[in-house]
Amino acid sequence: MSRLGTLEKVKILLDIKDNSKDSILEIYLEKASNFILNHCFLDDIPSSLNTVLIDMIIEDYRKKGDESLKARTEGDLSKNFNEDYSSGI
Repeated sequence: MSRLGTLEKVKILLDIKDNSKDSILEIYLEKASNFILNHCFLDDIPSSLNTVLIDMIIEDYRKKGDESLKARTEGDLSKNFNEDYSSGI
């Protein structure tokens, strides 16, 4: 059984079945990788941080277009946005 790469795992979790989002996902992969490397003072990302990397990519992808928002209200519904990554990451 072959091991899936990070991009493939992200696509499965986001239910993306084609390659149409690969470019943006690769940008988020690079962004999240650089964040981890710089924040943790590492040269390489250890396998123990792969799930964190995947979570960061997914969170960035889901926030796409809402990066500068702190809150949004539509009718009776209100949603607040985190400026940082969620506490689970």
